[in-house]
Amino acid sequence: MMHLSQHRRSALQYAVQDILHDAAPTTGRIDYNTLSQVQTSIYDIVRQALQQYSRLLNDGAPINSLPSEIFNAILSHLTFTNVVAVSHVCQVWRSTVIENAALWANIIGHYNPFGYSSKLLNEDFLDRTQGTPLDLVLRIQRRETVDALEKHLFHVRRLALRIDSDVMIDWDDVQPLQRRHLKFARDVVAPLMCVLRSPAPLLENFRISWEDFGTDVEFPDIPVDIFAGISPLLRSVSAVGVRLPFHPYAAFVNVRQFVCRAPRMLPVGDMVHNLTRYLDLKHLIILKEPNLDSPILTENLELYDVLREIGPQLDILECSYFPNLPDILYDLRDHLPKLVELYCADPAYLMYWLIYPTDSIIRVRFGSRGGVQNTIEVTDAAGNIRRATAIMAPENSANLWGFIPLAVFSTLTSLSMHEHMWPDDYVLPPAYALLDLRIFLCTSDDAPTPLSGIFQLGTSSGPWTLPSLERVTLASITFAGPRVPDQPRESLTVAADDVQRFLVEHLTPTFRRNLHLECITLYEARNSGAVQALRNTVIEITSSMSAGFESLPDYRIDIWRFNQQPYHFDFL
Repeated sequence: MMHLSQHRRSALQYAVQDILHDAAPTTGRIDYNTLSQVQTSIYDIVRQALQQYSRLLNDGAPINSLPSEIFNAILSHLTFTNVVAVSHVCQVWRSTVIENAALWANIIGHYNPFGYSSKLLNEDFLDRTQGTPLDLVLRIQRRETVDALEKHLFHVRRLALRIDSDVMIDWDDVQPLQRRHLKFARDVVAPLMCVLRSPAPLLENFRISWEDFGTDVEFPDIPVDIFAGISPLLRSVSAVGVRLPFHPYAAFVNVRQFVCRAPRMLPVGDMVHNLTRYLDLKHLIILKEPNLDSPILTENLELYDVLREIGPQLDILECSYFPNLPDILYDLRDHLPKLVELYCADPAYLMYWLIYPTDSIIRVRFGSRGGVQNTIEVTDAAGNIRRATAIMAPENSANLWGFIPLAVFSTLTSLSMHEHMWPDDYVLPPAYALLDLRIFLCTSDDAPTPLSGIFQLGTSSGPWTLPSLERVTLASITFAGPRVPDQPRESLTVAADDVQRFLVEHLTPTFRRNLHLECITLYEARNSGAVQALRNTVIEITSSMSAGFESLPDYRIDIWRFNQQPYHFDFL
Protein backbone atom coordinates (compact mmCIF):
# COMPACT_ATOMS: atom_id res chain seq x y z
CA MET A 1 0.00 0.00 0.00
CA MET A 2 3.03 2.25 0.18
CA HIS A 3 2.42 3.42 -3.41
CA LEU A 4 -1.11 4.59 -2.67
CA SER A 5 -1.66 8.27 -2.38
CA GLN A 6 -2.26 9.76 1.07
CA HIS A 7 -5.84 10.50 0.03
CA ARG A 8 -6.62 6.82 -0.70
CA ARG A 9 -4.91 5.59 2.47
CA SER A 10 -6.81 8.10 4.59
CA ALA A 11 -10.09 7.07 2.97
CA LEU A 12 -9.43 3.40 3.77
CA GLN A 13 -8.46 4.27 7.36
CA TYR A 14 -11.60 6.35 7.93
CA ALA A 15 -13.79 3.63 6.43
CA VAL A 16 -12.41 1.02 8.84
CA GLN A 17 -12.80 3.42 11.77
CA ASP A 18 -16.44 4.05 10.84
CA ILE A 19 -17.16 0.30 10.78
CA LEU A 20 -15.59 -0.17 14.19
CA HIS A 21 -17.36 2.88 15.60
CA ASP A 22 -20.76 1.74 14.39
CA ALA A 23 -20.27 -1.74 15.79
CA ALA A 24 -19.06 -0.65 19.23
CA PRO A 25 -21.78 -1.27 21.89
CA THR A 26 -22.80 1.53 24.19
CA THR A 27 -22.70 -0.85 27.15
CA GLY A 28 -21.31 -4.32 27.77
CA ARG A 29 -19.27 -6.50 25.47
CA ILE A 30 -19.63 -6.89 21.69
CA ASP A 31 -21.41 -10.11 20.76
CA TYR A 32 -20.02 -12.77 18.38
CA ASN A 33 -22.43 -12.07 15.50
CA THR A 34 -21.61 -8.37 15.51
CA LEU A 35 -17.90 -9.15 15.56
CA SER A 36 -18.32 -11.49 12.58
CA GLN A 37 -20.18 -8.80 10.63
CA VAL A 38 -17.43 -6.30 11.42
CA GLN A 39 -14.82 -8.73 10.12
CA THR A 40 -16.75 -9.30 6.89
CA SER A 41 -17.23 -5.58 6.36
CA ILE A 42 -13.55 -4.83 6.87
CA TYR A 43 -12.56 -7.63 4.48
CA ASP A 44 -14.92 -6.20 1.85
CA ILE A 45 -13.45 -2.73 2.26
CA VAL A 46 -9.89 -4.07 1.95
CA ARG A 47 -10.82 -6.23 -1.07
CA GLN A 48 -12.36 -3.25 -2.83
CA ALA A 49 -9.29 -1.17 -2.08
CA LEU A 50 -6.99 -3.88 -3.46
CA GLN A 51 -9.10 -4.16 -6.62
CA GLN A 52 -8.97 -0.41 -7.11
CA TYR A 53 -5.22 -0.49 -6.58
CA SER A 54 -4.84 -3.39 -9.04
CA ARG A 55 -6.87 -1.56 -11.66
CA LEU A 56 -4.76 1.52 -11.08
CA LEU A 57 -1.58 -0.45 -11.72
CA ASN A 58 -2.99 -2.38 -14.70
CA ASP A 59 -4.28 0.76 -16.38
CA GLY A 60 -0.73 2.00 -16.61
CA ALA A 61 0.78 -1.33 -17.70
CA PRO A 62 2.35 -1.25 -21.20
CA ILE A 63 0.36 -4.34 -22.29
CA ASN A 64 -2.90 -2.42 -21.91
CA SER A 65 -1.68 0.31 -24.23
CA LEU A 66 -0.57 -2.24 -26.82
CA PRO A 67 -2.75 -2.07 -29.94
CA SER A 68 -4.98 -5.12 -30.30
CA GLU A 69 -3.51 -5.80 -33.76
CA ILE A 70 -0.03 -6.29 -32.27
CA PHE A 71 -1.40 -8.35 -29.37
CA ASN A 72 -3.25 -10.62 -31.80
CA ALA A 73 -0.15 -10.95 -33.97
CA ILE A 74 1.76 -12.21 -30.92
CA LEU A 75 -1.01 -14.69 -30.14
CA SER A 76 -0.88 -16.08 -33.68
CA HIS A 77 2.60 -17.48 -32.94
CA LEU A 78 1.53 -19.28 -29.75
CA THR A 79 0.38 -22.87 -29.46
CA PHE A 80 -3.26 -23.74 -28.99
CA THR A 81 -2.68 -24.52 -25.29
CA ASN A 82 -0.90 -21.22 -24.69
CA VAL A 83 -3.64 -19.21 -26.37
CA VAL A 84 -6.20 -20.81 -24.07
CA ALA A 85 -3.97 -20.01 -21.08
CA VAL A 86 -3.64 -16.37 -22.17
CA SER A 87 -7.42 -16.10 -22.43
CA HIS A 88 -7.65 -16.91 -18.70
CA VAL A 89 -5.30 -14.14 -17.53
CA CYS A 90 -7.80 -11.31 -17.40
CA GLN A 91 -11.11 -10.21 -18.83
CA VAL A 92 -9.51 -7.82 -21.33
CA TRP A 93 -7.25 -10.50 -22.74
CA ARG A 94 -10.07 -13.03 -22.79
CA SER A 95 -12.40 -10.78 -24.75
CA THR A 96 -9.59 -9.86 -27.15
CA VAL A 97 -8.77 -13.51 -27.78
CA ILE A 98 -12.36 -14.68 -28.20
CA GLU A 99 -13.29 -11.85 -30.55
CA ASN A 100 -10.32 -12.48 -32.86
CA ALA A 101 -11.90 -14.59 -35.60
CA ALA A 102 -8.72 -14.80 -37.69
CA LEU A 103 -6.79 -16.12 -34.67
CA TRP A 104 -9.19 -19.02 -34.17
CA ALA A 105 -9.22 -19.82 -37.86
CA ASN A 106 -5.41 -19.94 -37.74
CA ILE A 107 -5.40 -22.15 -34.62
CA ILE A 108 -7.86 -24.65 -36.08
CA GLY A 109 -6.06 -24.76 -39.41
CA HIS A 110 -2.57 -25.11 -37.93
CA TYR A 111 -3.12 -27.53 -35.04
CA ASN A 112 -5.96 -29.66 -36.50
CA PRO A 113 -7.63 -30.20 -33.11
CA PHE A 114 -10.48 -32.21 -34.71
CA GLY A 115 -8.43 -34.28 -37.12
CA TYR A 116 -7.85 -37.26 -34.85
CA SER A 117 -11.00 -37.78 -32.81
CA SER A 118 -14.49 -36.38 -33.17
CA LYS A 119 -14.75 -36.34 -29.39
CA LEU A 120 -12.45 -33.32 -29.36
CA LEU A 121 -14.86 -31.29 -31.48
CA ASN A 122 -15.78 -28.06 -29.71
CA GLU A 123 -18.24 -26.09 -31.77
CA ASP A 124 -17.53 -22.96 -29.72
CA PHE A 125 -14.07 -22.84 -31.28
CA LEU A 126 -15.57 -23.08 -34.76
CA ASP A 127 -18.17 -20.41 -33.99
CA ARG A 128 -15.41 -18.00 -32.96
CA THR A 129 -14.11 -18.00 -36.55
CA GLN A 130 -17.19 -15.92 -37.48
CA GLY A 131 -17.11 -16.74 -41.18
CA THR A 132 -13.35 -16.22 -41.61
CA PRO A 133 -11.84 -18.52 -44.29
CA LEU A 134 -11.09 -21.75 -42.45
CA ASP A 135 -8.83 -24.78 -42.95
CA LEU A 136 -10.68 -27.74 -41.47
CA VAL A 137 -9.51 -31.32 -40.88
CA LEU A 138 -12.23 -33.62 -39.58
CA ARG A 139 -12.41 -37.26 -38.64
CA ILE A 140 -16.00 -38.27 -39.33
CA GLN A 141 -17.17 -40.49 -36.48
CA ARG A 142 -20.15 -38.74 -34.94
CA ARG A 143 -23.22 -36.94 -36.19
CA GLU A 144 -22.14 -33.80 -34.30
CA THR A 145 -19.13 -33.55 -36.59
CA VAL A 146 -21.31 -33.68 -39.69
CA ASP A 147 -23.62 -31.02 -38.23
CA ALA A 148 -20.65 -28.76 -37.51
CA LEU A 149 -19.44 -29.20 -41.08
CA GLU A 150 -22.86 -28.30 -42.44
CA LYS A 151 -22.86 -25.11 -40.37
CA HIS A 152 -19.40 -23.95 -41.47
CA LEU A 153 -18.93 -25.35 -44.98
CA PHE A 154 -19.76 -21.99 -46.54
CA HIS A 155 -16.51 -20.43 -45.28
CA VAL A 156 -14.17 -23.45 -45.38
CA ARG A 157 -11.08 -22.84 -47.52
CA ARG A 158 -9.38 -26.24 -47.19
CA LEU A 159 -11.38 -29.31 -46.20
CA ALA A 160 -9.94 -32.72 -45.31
CA LEU A 161 -12.34 -35.50 -44.32
CA ARG A 162 -11.23 -38.84 -42.96
CA ILE A 163 -13.82 -41.61 -42.68
CA ASP A 164 -13.03 -45.06 -41.28
CA SER A 165 -14.97 -48.19 -42.22
CA ASP A 166 -15.86 -48.60 -38.53
CA VAL A 167 -18.66 -46.07 -38.97
CA MET A 168 -20.42 -48.38 -41.44
CA ILE A 169 -20.15 -51.64 -39.48
CA ASP A 170 -23.33 -53.70 -39.32
CA TRP A 171 -23.82 -53.57 -35.58
CA ASP A 172 -26.26 -56.48 -35.67
CA ASP A 173 -23.28 -58.72 -36.40
CA VAL A 174 -21.18 -57.31 -33.56
CA GLN A 175 -21.09 -59.13 -30.25
CA PRO A 176 -22.27 -57.15 -27.18
CA LEU A 177 -18.78 -57.20 -25.69
CA GLN A 178 -17.34 -55.73 -28.89
CA ARG A 179 -19.96 -53.01 -28.96
CA ARG A 180 -18.60 -51.58 -25.74
CA HIS A 181 -15.19 -51.23 -27.37
CA LEU A 182 -16.38 -49.92 -30.74
CA LYS A 183 -17.28 -46.38 -29.74
CA PHE A 184 -17.73 -45.04 -33.27
CA ALA A 185 -21.20 -43.84 -34.13
CA ARG A 186 -23.12 -45.25 -37.08
CA ASP A 187 -25.28 -43.53 -39.64
CA VAL A 188 -22.98 -40.60 -40.34
CA VAL A 189 -22.13 -41.29 -43.98
CA ALA A 190 -25.58 -40.61 -45.46
CA PRO A 191 -25.89 -37.22 -43.68
CA LEU A 192 -22.34 -36.44 -44.79
CA MET A 193 -23.28 -37.01 -48.44
CA CYS A 194 -26.17 -34.57 -48.00
CA VAL A 195 -23.90 -31.93 -46.47
CA LEU A 196 -21.43 -32.28 -49.34
CA ARG A 197 -24.20 -31.22 -51.72
CA SER A 198 -24.14 -27.72 -50.20
CA PRO A 199 -22.29 -24.85 -51.92
CA ALA A 200 -18.68 -24.24 -50.93
CA PRO A 201 -17.87 -20.85 -52.47
CA LEU A 202 -14.51 -20.39 -50.68
CA LEU A 203 -13.22 -23.96 -50.99
CA GLU A 204 -9.76 -24.23 -52.58
CA ASN A 205 -8.60 -27.69 -51.50
CA PHE A 206 -10.73 -30.80 -50.88
CA ARG A 207 -9.47 -34.14 -49.54
CA ILE A 208 -11.64 -37.10 -48.67
CA SER A 209 -10.15 -40.35 -47.38
CA TRP A 210 -11.96 -43.64 -46.81
CA GLU A 211 -9.99 -46.38 -45.08
CA ASP A 212 -11.42 -49.89 -45.28
CA PHE A 213 -10.09 -51.99 -42.40
CA GLY A 214 -10.92 -55.32 -44.02
CA THR A 215 -14.70 -54.95 -43.68
CA ASP A 216 -15.40 -55.05 -47.45
CA VAL A 217 -17.80 -52.16 -46.91
CA GLU A 218 -18.02 -49.80 -49.88
CA PHE A 219 -18.21 -46.06 -49.53
CA PRO A 220 -20.98 -44.38 -51.53
CA ASP A 221 -20.12 -42.73 -54.82
CA ILE A 222 -19.34 -39.03 -54.64
CA PRO A 223 -22.55 -37.42 -55.97
CA VAL A 224 -22.53 -35.64 -59.30
CA ASP A 225 -23.87 -32.48 -57.62
CA ILE A 226 -21.16 -32.27 -54.97
CA PHE A 227 -20.94 -28.75 -53.53
CA ALA A 228 -24.01 -28.00 -55.66
CA GLY A 229 -21.57 -27.34 -58.47
CA ILE A 230 -20.60 -24.08 -56.74
CA SER A 231 -16.91 -24.10 -55.81
CA PRO A 232 -15.27 -21.65 -58.22
CA LEU A 233 -12.01 -21.47 -56.24
CA LEU A 234 -11.47 -25.24 -55.96
CA ARG A 235 -8.03 -26.13 -57.35
CA SER A 236 -7.07 -29.43 -55.71
CA VAL A 237 -9.10 -32.62 -55.16
CA SER A 238 -7.85 -35.76 -53.42
CA ALA A 239 -10.02 -38.88 -53.38
CA VAL A 240 -8.45 -41.69 -51.39
CA GLY A 241 -10.41 -44.93 -51.38
CA VAL A 242 -13.64 -43.35 -52.69
CA ARG A 243 -15.22 -43.44 -56.11
CA LEU A 244 -15.81 -40.46 -58.39
CA PRO A 245 -17.59 -42.03 -61.37
CA PHE A 246 -19.27 -38.91 -62.74
CA HIS A 247 -16.40 -36.96 -64.28
CA PRO A 248 -16.50 -34.17 -65.21
CA TYR A 249 -17.99 -32.78 -61.99
CA ALA A 250 -19.26 -29.21 -62.25
CA ALA A 251 -17.59 -28.37 -58.93
CA PHE A 252 -14.20 -29.51 -60.27
CA VAL A 253 -14.18 -27.48 -63.46
CA ASN A 254 -11.23 -25.33 -62.31
CA VAL A 255 -9.23 -28.12 -60.65
CA ARG A 256 -5.48 -28.10 -61.34
CA GLN A 257 -4.47 -31.05 -59.14
CA PHE A 258 -6.28 -34.38 -58.89
CA VAL A 259 -5.25 -37.24 -56.61
CA CYS A 260 -6.88 -40.64 -56.76
CA ARG A 261 -6.19 -43.85 -54.93
CA ALA A 262 -8.79 -46.28 -56.15
CA PRO A 263 -10.79 -48.42 -53.71
CA ARG A 264 -9.76 -51.99 -53.21
CA MET A 265 -12.04 -53.62 -55.80
CA LEU A 266 -12.38 -50.79 -58.32
CA PRO A 267 -10.19 -50.59 -61.44
CA VAL A 268 -8.11 -47.46 -61.44
CA GLY A 269 -9.27 -46.67 -64.97
CA ASP A 270 -12.78 -46.08 -63.66
CA MET A 271 -11.44 -43.31 -61.43
CA VAL A 272 -9.83 -41.36 -64.26
CA HIS A 273 -12.50 -41.71 -66.94
CA ASN A 274 -13.14 -38.33 -68.61
CA LEU A 275 -10.38 -36.55 -66.68
CA THR A 276 -9.35 -34.92 -69.93
CA ARG A 277 -12.46 -32.75 -69.64
CA TYR A 278 -10.72 -30.74 -66.90
CA LEU A 279 -8.80 -28.39 -69.16
CA ASP A 280 -6.87 -26.71 -66.31
CA LEU A 281 -5.60 -29.99 -64.82
CA LYS A 282 -1.80 -29.85 -64.51
CA HIS A 283 -0.92 -32.28 -61.69
CA LEU A 284 -2.28 -35.84 -61.78
CA ILE A 285 -1.60 -38.50 -59.14
CA ILE A 286 -2.89 -42.06 -59.72
CA LEU A 287 -1.98 -44.58 -57.04
CA LYS A 288 -2.59 -48.16 -56.03
CA GLU A 289 -4.16 -49.10 -52.70
CA PRO A 290 -1.09 -49.34 -50.40
CA ASN A 291 -2.76 -51.86 -48.07
CA LEU A 292 -2.37 -54.56 -50.74
CA ASP A 293 0.68 -56.78 -50.94
CA SER A 294 1.92 -55.21 -54.15
CA PRO A 295 1.35 -51.49 -54.78
CA ILE A 296 1.72 -52.02 -58.55
CA LEU A 297 -1.18 -51.26 -60.85
CA THR A 298 -2.72 -53.98 -62.95
CA GLU A 299 -2.41 -53.09 -66.61
CA ASN A 300 -5.57 -51.27 -67.64
CA LEU A 301 -6.36 -50.24 -71.20
CA GLU A 302 -8.54 -47.32 -70.16
CA LEU A 303 -5.86 -45.97 -67.84
CA TYR A 304 -3.34 -46.32 -70.65
CA ASP A 305 -5.54 -44.32 -73.03
CA VAL A 306 -6.30 -41.61 -70.47
CA LEU A 307 -2.65 -41.05 -69.58
CA ARG A 308 -1.61 -40.94 -73.19
CA GLU A 309 -4.34 -38.42 -73.98
CA ILE A 310 -3.92 -36.17 -70.94
CA GLY A 311 -0.12 -36.37 -70.70
CA PRO A 312 0.68 -33.39 -72.95
CA GLN A 313 -1.35 -30.98 -70.79
CA LEU A 314 0.24 -32.07 -67.49
CA ASP A 315 3.14 -30.45 -65.67
CA ILE A 316 3.41 -33.25 -63.08
CA LEU A 317 2.45 -36.92 -63.30
CA GLU A 318 2.71 -39.23 -60.29
CA CYS A 319 1.71 -42.81 -60.82
CA SER A 320 2.06 -46.27 -59.36
CA TYR A 321 3.98 -48.40 -61.80
CA PHE A 322 2.14 -50.69 -64.19
CA PRO A 323 3.57 -52.84 -67.00
CA ASN A 324 2.75 -50.62 -69.99
CA LEU A 325 3.78 -47.36 -68.35
CA PRO A 326 7.16 -47.22 -70.17
CA ASP A 327 5.28 -47.36 -73.47
CA ILE A 328 3.18 -44.35 -72.46
CA LEU A 329 6.25 -42.34 -71.48
CA TYR A 330 7.89 -43.27 -74.75
CA ASP A 331 4.81 -42.09 -76.68
CA LEU A 332 4.92 -38.82 -74.71
CA ARG A 333 8.67 -38.29 -75.02
CA ASP A 334 8.14 -35.10 -77.03
CA HIS A 335 5.44 -33.77 -74.64
CA LEU A 336 6.53 -35.27 -71.33
CA PRO A 337 5.42 -33.55 -68.09
CA LYS A 338 8.13 -31.53 -66.37
CA LEU A 339 8.07 -33.93 -63.41
CA VAL A 340 7.26 -37.65 -63.59
CA GLU A 341 7.25 -39.66 -60.35
CA LEU A 342 6.81 -43.43 -60.51
CA TYR A 343 6.27 -45.55 -57.41
CA CYS A 344 7.37 -49.17 -56.99
CA ALA A 345 8.83 -49.45 -60.46
CA ASP A 346 10.24 -52.65 -61.86
CA PRO A 347 14.07 -52.53 -61.63
CA ALA A 348 14.14 -53.12 -65.38
CA TYR A 349 12.44 -49.76 -65.78
CA LEU A 350 15.31 -48.07 -64.00
CA MET A 351 17.72 -49.78 -66.35
CA TYR A 352 16.06 -49.18 -69.71
CA TRP A 353 13.48 -46.39 -69.44
CA LEU A 354 14.39 -43.94 -66.69
CA ILE A 355 17.16 -42.43 -68.81
CA TYR A 356 16.69 -42.33 -72.56
CA PRO A 357 19.85 -42.77 -74.68
CA THR A 358 19.39 -39.30 -76.19
CA ASP A 359 18.96 -37.53 -72.83
CA SER A 360 21.55 -35.05 -71.62
CA ILE A 361 21.40 -35.65 -67.86
CA ILE A 362 22.78 -32.83 -65.73
CA ARG A 363 21.63 -33.88 -62.25
CA VAL A 364 21.30 -37.22 -60.44
CA ARG A 365 20.02 -37.82 -56.91
CA PHE A 366 19.99 -41.20 -55.19
CA GLY A 367 17.60 -41.92 -52.33
CA SER A 368 19.20 -45.18 -51.25
CA ARG A 369 20.41 -46.04 -47.76
CA GLY A 370 21.15 -49.66 -48.51
CA GLY A 371 17.65 -50.96 -47.73
CA VAL A 372 14.96 -52.40 -49.98
CA GLN A 373 13.56 -48.97 -50.89
CA ASN A 374 15.62 -47.27 -53.56
CA THR A 375 14.98 -44.04 -55.37
CA ILE A 376 16.66 -42.38 -58.33
CA GLU A 377 15.95 -38.90 -59.65
CA VAL A 378 17.41 -37.58 -62.89
CA THR A 379 17.11 -34.11 -64.42
CA ASP A 380 17.85 -33.45 -68.07
CA ALA A 381 19.20 -30.30 -69.68
CA ALA A 382 15.67 -29.10 -70.48
CA GLY A 383 14.75 -29.17 -66.78
CA ASN A 384 12.55 -32.28 -67.02
CA ILE A 385 12.69 -34.42 -63.88
CA ARG A 386 12.01 -38.15 -63.61
CA ARG A 387 11.85 -39.91 -60.26
CA ALA A 388 11.34 -43.59 -59.65
CA THR A 389 11.39 -45.82 -56.61
CA ALA A 390 11.96 -49.55 -56.81
CA ILE A 391 11.89 -52.36 -54.26
CA MET A 392 14.95 -54.55 -54.54
CA ALA A 393 16.75 -57.04 -52.35
CA PRO A 394 19.26 -55.25 -50.10
CA GLU A 395 22.19 -57.09 -51.65
CA ASN A 396 21.17 -55.70 -55.07
CA SER A 397 20.45 -52.19 -53.88
CA ALA A 398 23.76 -51.48 -52.17
CA ASN A 399 25.07 -50.06 -55.42
CA LEU A 400 22.74 -48.35 -57.91
CA TRP A 401 25.46 -47.18 -60.26
CA GLY A 402 24.61 -50.00 -62.63
CA PHE A 403 21.42 -48.17 -63.56
CA ILE A 404 23.31 -45.09 -64.74
CA PRO A 405 24.62 -45.21 -68.35
CA LEU A 406 28.25 -44.23 -68.82
CA ALA A 407 27.22 -41.38 -71.12
CA VAL A 408 25.61 -39.60 -68.14
CA PHE A 409 29.01 -38.92 -66.56
CA SER A 410 30.03 -36.71 -69.48
CA THR A 411 27.15 -34.25 -68.92
CA LEU A 412 26.55 -34.56 -65.17
CA THR A 413 26.91 -31.28 -63.22
CA SER A 414 25.26 -32.16 -59.86
CA LEU A 415 25.26 -35.41 -57.87
CA SER A 416 23.70 -36.33 -54.50
CA MET A 417 24.12 -39.72 -52.82
CA HIS A 418 24.64 -41.63 -49.58
CA GLU A 419 28.22 -42.42 -48.61
CA HIS A 420 27.63 -46.18 -48.86
CA MET A 421 27.32 -45.77 -52.64
CA TRP A 422 30.95 -44.75 -53.00
CA PRO A 423 32.50 -47.86 -54.61
CA ASP A 424 35.09 -49.75 -52.57
CA ASP A 425 36.82 -51.71 -55.33
CA TYR A 426 36.69 -49.62 -58.50
CA VAL A 427 36.84 -46.02 -59.68
CA LEU A 428 33.84 -44.21 -61.13
CA PRO A 429 34.18 -42.92 -64.70
CA PRO A 430 35.54 -39.36 -64.99
CA ALA A 431 32.86 -36.68 -64.62
CA TYR A 432 34.40 -33.75 -66.43
CA ALA A 433 31.41 -31.41 -66.01
CA LEU A 434 30.55 -32.17 -62.36
CA LEU A 435 30.40 -28.96 -60.32
CA ASP A 436 28.55 -29.92 -57.14
CA LEU A 437 28.95 -33.15 -55.14
CA ARG A 438 26.72 -33.83 -52.12
CA ILE A 439 27.36 -36.81 -49.84
CA PHE A 440 25.17 -37.86 -46.92
CA LEU A 441 26.84 -39.47 -43.92
CA CYS A 442 25.55 -41.93 -41.30
CA THR A 443 24.23 -45.43 -41.95
CA SER A 444 20.50 -45.99 -42.06
CA ASP A 445 18.84 -48.01 -39.31
CA ASP A 446 17.04 -49.92 -42.08
CA ALA A 447 20.26 -51.31 -43.53
CA PRO A 448 20.44 -55.11 -43.00
CA THR A 449 24.19 -55.00 -42.36
CA PRO A 450 26.58 -52.17 -41.49
CA LEU A 451 27.55 -50.26 -44.61
CA SER A 452 30.95 -48.85 -45.39
CA GLY A 453 31.42 -45.13 -45.83
CA ILE A 454 33.79 -42.64 -47.38
CA PHE A 455 36.08 -42.69 -44.35
CA GLN A 456 36.64 -46.46 -44.58
CA LEU A 457 37.76 -46.57 -48.21
CA GLY A 458 40.88 -48.44 -49.21
CA THR A 459 43.46 -47.43 -51.77
CA SER A 460 41.95 -49.71 -54.44
CA SER A 461 39.05 -47.30 -54.99
CA GLY A 462 41.51 -44.69 -56.22
CA PRO A 463 40.76 -41.00 -56.87
CA TRP A 464 37.72 -39.99 -58.90
CA THR A 465 38.58 -37.57 -61.69
CA LEU A 466 36.50 -34.41 -61.26
CA PRO A 467 38.40 -31.57 -62.92
CA SER A 468 35.53 -29.04 -62.77
CA LEU A 469 34.40 -29.70 -59.19
CA GLU A 470 33.70 -26.48 -57.29
CA ARG A 471 31.84 -27.54 -54.16
CA VAL A 472 31.68 -30.60 -51.91
CA THR A 473 28.87 -30.86 -49.35
CA LEU A 474 28.92 -33.34 -46.48
CA ALA A 475 25.53 -33.66 -44.77
CA SER A 476 24.30 -35.58 -41.74
CA ILE A 477 21.20 -37.77 -41.69
CA THR A 478 21.31 -38.44 -37.96
CA PHE A 479 17.99 -38.13 -36.14
CA ALA A 480 17.09 -37.99 -32.46
CA GLY A 481 14.15 -40.37 -32.93
CA PRO A 482 12.27 -42.30 -35.64
CA ARG A 483 12.42 -40.71 -39.08
CA VAL A 484 9.40 -38.53 -39.81
CA PRO A 485 8.92 -35.72 -42.35
CA ASP A 486 10.29 -32.35 -41.29
CA GLN A 487 12.07 -33.83 -38.28
CA PRO A 488 15.17 -31.79 -37.41
CA ARG A 489 18.52 -33.47 -37.83
CA GLU A 490 21.12 -33.80 -35.14
CA SER A 491 24.65 -32.60 -35.68
CA LEU A 492 27.11 -35.37 -36.54
CA THR A 493 30.67 -35.07 -35.24
CA VAL A 494 33.33 -35.97 -37.83
CA ALA A 495 37.12 -36.05 -37.56
CA ALA A 496 38.73 -33.25 -39.55
CA ASP A 497 41.65 -35.45 -40.64
CA ASP A 498 39.20 -38.03 -42.08
CA VAL A 499 37.56 -35.34 -44.18
CA GLN A 500 40.92 -34.06 -45.41
CA ARG A 501 42.11 -37.58 -46.26
CA PHE A 502 38.97 -38.25 -48.31
CA LEU A 503 39.28 -35.00 -50.26
CA VAL A 504 42.96 -35.52 -51.02
CA GLU A 505 43.01 -39.26 -51.73
CA HIS A 506 39.66 -39.85 -53.46
CA LEU A 507 39.01 -36.67 -55.44
CA THR A 508 41.31 -35.52 -58.21
CA PRO A 509 42.73 -33.12 -59.10
CA THR A 510 43.42 -32.03 -55.54
CA PHE A 511 43.27 -28.31 -56.19
CA ARG A 512 41.50 -26.28 -53.56
CA ARG A 513 37.68 -26.29 -53.56
CA ASN A 514 34.80 -25.12 -51.36
CA LEU A 515 33.62 -27.41 -48.55
CA HIS A 516 30.16 -27.07 -47.01
CA LEU A 517 29.20 -28.92 -43.82
CA GLU A 518 25.48 -29.43 -43.23
CA CYS A 519 24.60 -30.51 -39.67
CA ILE A 520 28.20 -31.63 -39.20
CA THR A 521 30.71 -30.55 -36.54
CA LEU A 522 34.45 -31.06 -36.95
CA TYR A 523 36.73 -32.29 -34.18
CA GLU A 524 40.48 -32.88 -33.89
CA ALA A 525 42.91 -34.45 -31.49
CA ARG A 526 44.52 -32.03 -29.09
CA ASN A 527 47.30 -29.98 -30.72
CA SER A 528 47.00 -32.02 -33.93
CA GLY A 529 46.18 -29.05 -36.16
CA ALA A 530 43.83 -31.21 -38.25
CA VAL A 531 41.19 -28.52 -38.64
CA GLN A 532 43.75 -25.98 -39.82
CA ALA A 533 45.19 -28.52 -42.24
CA LEU A 534 41.71 -29.04 -43.66
CA ARG A 535 41.25 -25.29 -44.03
CA ASN A 536 44.51 -25.15 -45.96
CA THR A 537 43.23 -27.88 -48.28
CA VAL A 538 40.06 -26.06 -49.36
CA ILE A 539 39.22 -22.52 -50.39
CA GLU A 540 36.52 -22.01 -47.77
CA ILE A 541 34.62 -24.03 -45.17
CA THR A 542 30.99 -23.06 -44.62
CA SER A 543 28.40 -24.70 -42.41
CA SER A 544 24.65 -24.73 -41.81
CA MET A 545 22.18 -26.47 -39.55
CA SER A 546 19.37 -27.43 -41.91
CA ALA A 547 15.97 -27.89 -40.25
CA GLY A 548 14.99 -30.98 -42.22
CA PHE A 549 14.51 -32.47 -45.66
CA GLU A 550 11.94 -31.94 -48.37
CA SER A 551 8.45 -31.75 -46.94
CA LEU A 552 5.93 -34.29 -48.12
CA PRO A 553 2.99 -32.72 -49.96
CA ASP A 554 -0.23 -32.52 -47.98
CA TYR A 555 -2.06 -35.07 -50.10
CA ARG A 556 0.32 -37.83 -49.05
CA ILE A 557 -0.90 -37.63 -45.46
CA ASP A 558 -3.83 -39.88 -46.33
CA ILE A 559 -2.00 -41.91 -48.95
CA TRP A 560 0.77 -43.30 -46.75
CA ARG A 561 -0.89 -43.46 -43.32
CA PHE A 562 -0.75 -47.26 -43.16
CA ASN A 563 2.13 -47.96 -45.51
CA GLN A 564 4.70 -45.21 -45.72
CA GLN A 565 7.30 -46.79 -47.92
CA PRO A 566 5.78 -47.16 -51.41
CA TYR A 567 4.87 -43.49 -51.71
CA HIS A 568 7.70 -41.90 -49.77
CA PHE A 569 10.56 -40.15 -51.53
CA ASP A 570 13.21 -39.39 -48.97
CA PHE A 571 16.29 -38.35 -50.95
CA LEU A 572 18.11 -38.71 -47.68
